[in-house]
Amino acid sequence: MKIEELHTLFCQVKAQLNSGPLFPASMEATDYSALTPGHFLLGKAPMSLPEVNIPEKTPTNRLTGWNRIQKLQQSFWKQWSQDYLATLQHHSKWTTAQPNLQINDLVLVKKKYGSY
Repeated sequence: MKIEELHTLFCQVKAQLNSGPLFPASMEATDYSALTPGHFLLGKAPMSLPEVNIPEKTPTNRLTGWNRIQKLQQSFWKQWSQDYLATLQHHSKWTTAQPNLQINDLVLVKKKYGSY
């Protein structure tokens, strides 16, 4: 991998991580926007959407530079969302029970990567 490709990959991963919601932007029930790390860094949330969906079984040596970067970005997102995001969910077995979700609560909806 060339240094330029690695730099592009790191920029895309950074944008993905800085796009994640931290907490609601307002207490209004109709406002579904959330503050992200990007709001504090850039003044707005960076939007990082995948360009194309590269199948996991595609050999890396058969991809062009851009598609290889996209595949690595998708692999990072899949691993990060499975490993890190799962740790954010509280387990009530050893802690006090949390209240159930209520109407107008801000939630993070997990979708399969690449589906819109």
